[in-house]
Amino acid sequence: MDSFDREKRLLALTKPLYLGLHSQALLRPKASNREPFQRNFKEMYPTITREDATDLLSERNWRPRVVGAYVCGFRGWNEFEGCIGRLLVRDELVYASVAYSFALARFASPLSSKALCSYLWNNFSGRCTDYSSICHAIAALKWIDAQNQSDFYERNIGDWHEKIESGRASLTNIPKEEARELMRRIVSPEWVDGAEKQLRALIELVPSL
Repeated sequence: MDSFDREKRLLALTKPLYLGLHSQALLRPKASNREPFQRNFKEMYPTITREDATDLLSERNWRPRVVGAYVCGFRGWNEFEGCIGRLLVRDELVYASVAYSFALARFASPLSSKALCSYLWNNFSGRCTDYSSICHAIAALKWIDAQNQSDFYERNIGDWHEKIESGRASLTNIPKEEARELMRRIVSPEWVDGAEKQLRALIELVPSL
């Protein structure tokens, strides 16, 4: 397939799927975009190949990367674990991190845990631009700990709190005190438990896809 055909293929996969995957329409029966998304997903999901996933994850755009990461997670294609972990740690594009965290939770290896910890360390050590993704990364880390009887979350949660209270964890365009309070909420059991419930529900859907 030449480059022009590959571009057409990537667009054909990305446009119908990215928004439904990003909004987790699979978990929202009343979502306005759920029915057309479900039709598109059922038709296209079985046709997506590893070559497609490689191309999707290689794009410098969050939309195809979201599709690629979710598909790799759904399929359990753990040969993409290193690539997705590196993309998460680089944190180059907003909106893609939740998809990366889901895929790493599905792979559930120490390598995935280390990538999630690096991503979280970076966000708690400096300026964070996509704070809504942090609780999903924490949820993925806790999920992997539960599968592997590991303790990555417990070993790091104290440091994250210390960075929040010291003001080293900050948010772009938000005043310092307001940012500190928001970061406290992000790591709170309420926020993380909500992200964990979404993650668990999505993983439970995998056998039916």
